Amino acid sequence: MKYNISEIITALGIKQKKTFQDSEISVLLTDSRKLSNPEETLFFALTTKTNDGHNYIDDLYTQNVRNFVVSSSYVKSSKHTEANFLVVKNPLVALQKLVTYHRRKFDIPVIGVTGSNGKTVVKEWLYQLLHCDYNIVRSPRSYNSQTGVPLSVWQLNDTATLGIFEAGISLPDEMEHLEPIIHPTIGVFTKLGEAHQENFTSLQQKCYEKLELFINSEVIIYNSDNPIISRCVENMALSHKTFTWSRLNIESPLFISDIKSVDDKTTIKYSFLGYNTEIEIPFIDGASIENAISSVATLLYMRVIPDEIKKRMPLLEPVAMRLDVRTGKNNNILINDT
Repeated sequence: MKYNISEIITALGIKQKKTFQDSEISVLLTDSRKLSNPEETLFFALTTKTNDGHNYIDDLYTQNVRNFVVSSSYVKSSKHTEANFLVVKNPLVALQKLVTYHRRKFDIPVIGVTGSNGKTVVKEWLYQLLHCDYNIVRSPRSYNSQTGVPLSVWQLNDTATLGIFEAGISLPDEMEHLEPIIHPTIGVFTKLGEAHQENFTSLQQKCYEKLELFINSEVIIYNSDNPIISRCVENMALSHKTFTWSRLNIESPLFISDIKSVDDKTTIKYSFLGYNTEIEIPFIDGASIENAISSVATLLYMRVIPDEIKKRMPLLEPVAMRLDVRTGKNNNILINDT
């Protein structure tokens, strides 16, 4: 999907004081090493603690990039006579603002996935389970950061019928920037754990922060056996739009009645709205079992019939992850760092 540079200028709220050269933009770039289509690239010169994107403008210009978003402190070189420089206070905020504008053009279901663990696996498994029903745009790999999320959502296009995006945070107040970008209609909270806990005062604070992703969602899917998540959902007045699964509460919409692992497979028996059935997955570790149940809950909410879910779940494939920890057949621990 392409945008004229003039529409981007308007979306960013830049008041034009000069004439910009006409350009069509289809690629947003934050890493100069990943340049692929210079003529249609808009480069955002992001500044971090260890790097400054403005340092790469000269090199990108020699490679025919002609459109840049820069901070107000940047001093333009006299060599860049053919370039458009969109001057903003903060290029990262501009990136997020532009993709928020882009997201509002799509009236399709969008699944937002967050949690301390399992985000990427659940996102990929939902893709595996739903790709035959939808034309899906999803986050590549683990693109769930302040820059990764907008770069992911930018891939939405006119042929997409479903989006699946993950969001991760490591600091308070980060999720409020990601929510309008993903703007999920369906929220999936995978698990609440200790990851990045050093920057939060408590698990409860981190839970509140993560739930900010779902304040405008039509539903939040999560394991109600976790008392912290359940309490945070209630305190944020979100209880009216939940679809929960549980191993303890038979009244839960999705009640897990039994889990049994034999050899390299696990059978999960469940009840959904009074209908009793089971699924089989080709995994035996606890994390995969929880992620599979979160996936089943999402499919049920999306009205995939149980018999179809039963056919698809045994076909789930492992998701390649660094430092992937799994339980082996003889209770040994396998760590995949490939």
